[in-house]
Amino acid sequence: MDITPIFNGAGQCTHFVAIGRDITEEKKNEAQLHYKTTVLEAQLESSIDGILVVDNQQNLVLQITGSVSCGKFRRWSMRER
Repeated sequence: MDITPIFNGAGQCTHFVAIGRDITEEKKNEAQLHYKTTVLEAQLESSIDGILVVDNQQNLVLQITGSVSCGKFRRWSMRER
């Protein structure tokens, strides 16, 4: 909540204006996102497969080696898709 004093022409504070917002929905969404992220991370970490995620600029975003050693990923290019 933001509270701002309002002054008259003589420089005296005559009243305050308060502005607030309801963040209930925002907090609910944050909790859902945290839950879903936790579930997804658990699924990825328990995978026996190796998982490699890159963005459009071919930057490594995520690499999971899996529960079975899969060695190194070979060099991969977006053009190979």
